[in-house]
Amino acid sequence: SLLDVLNGKPPTNSAPIIVDIHPGKQFRYAGGGYCILQQLMMDVDKLSFPEIMKKNILDPLGMDDSTYLQPLPLEMQKNAASGHNAEGIPISGKWHIYPEMAAAGLWTTPSDLAKFIIEIQLSLKNKSNKILSKELAESMLTPYLNENYGLGVSIIRYGDSIYFEHSGQNEGFICRYVASKEKGYGAVVMTNSDSGAGLYNEIIRGIADVYKWEGFLPQPVEVIKISPDILKTYTGKFALNSDQMASVVMENDSLKMKITSMNPIELFPVAKDKFISRDITGTFTFETDPATKQVIRLNIERNSQQRSYERKTDDLNTPMELLLSGKIEEAFQAYRDLKAKNPNDPMIQPMRLLATTQQVLAKGNLKVGVGLLGLTAELYPDVFKVMYTTLNNEIQLILDNPSVPEEFKKGLKSGYNAILKKLELKELD
Repeated sequence: SLLDVLNGKPPTNSAPIIVDIHPGKQFRYAGGGYCILQQLMMDVDKLSFPEIMKKNILDPLGMDDSTYLQPLPLEMQKNAASGHNAEGIPISGKWHIYPEMAAAGLWTTPSDLAKFIIEIQLSLKNKSNKILSKELAESMLTPYLNENYGLGVSIIRYGDSIYFEHSGQNEGFICRYVASKEKGYGAVVMTNSDSGAGLYNEIIRGIADVYKWEGFLPQPVEVIKISPDILKTYTGKFALNSDQMASVVMENDSLKMKITSMNPIELFPVAKDKFISRDITGTFTFETDPATKQVIRLNIERNSQQRSYERKTDDLNTPMELLLSGKIEEAFQAYRDLKAKNPNDPMIQPMRLLATTQQVLAKGNLKVGVGLLGLTAELYPDVFKVMYTTLNNEIQLILDNPSVPEEFKKGLKSGYNAILKKLELKELD
């Protein structure tokens, strides 16, 4: 239930949602805040959340193919897509059920969501006020505490053009909409795969090109030639966080950046120390220490926001790098050290470890997959027990898949049952 989620009570698989910063003092992207708002609205209106949203948003806008009901009603399931993980494997049960409806519970279509976006655009011009006044619509699209976020939406500036947008992801699904604040155009793209971001971005860029969205697409730039000797000075490792490293390497006299567990991207020089990529909007600038003439950090600027990443020595490896290089026990110990150093580090949270487990098992790496399951059980036994039924279903889905080799199934079942035995949980038959 929502109250279980708010209080972090079993069978919830997350910590309690608490207020640890005074509201209005600091920006933080957090679905937990919407869980609190959901409960607040239910307490005030004395209605269920799906009823509140149907009455105030969905019905007034004619969003007839949308609902916040969880689980999805049977009559709507025949039109619902099945979710898939990044490897193309269907999600167990086709989709998840979310009591945190405000944050994760909307079932909708691109056409229905477009009605909501169009209504905001019309409200900004005071041409329609079915759900928001002009003043509230303006407040929604005004940055607050963070220049890139309004109230519930991202704000993107491309020169003099302003767009509002949001992407969303539940397991097995990833979607995005983008809309102009002033011009009235926009697009909604939905995919039923965890790997759908590249597709929806390509589709949106194509739409922006065909319909000539003002300022949205980057202006053509001239790529310059830089000698391989200079390019080589930019190679090295830059820490993005405690478990992801951006490695800049030379390949065929050009620079490529390889982010841990992701496909490499090519960097094209537009100035001596500034580069761009076809795959990521923004610029990559290598900063040099004036005294030593050595590169000390990589600055990445996207959507008018710059982040800096310190250069590290080539022999420093993150846990994920160790894992990918086959140094499994070293990687597991490094994860233990990360948790000991900072238990709140997002790179060592149980959901990330289990998501990584799913990815490596999908790629056929039995030893690493079972090892990560065991590590999660070791570091977070209570969470593992709470997720026992869900994990059983995920493992059973693999065991029932006729395309998975029998030897792999045998090893997975044996390794998983050994973990369950340690936790005194019922083993799979």
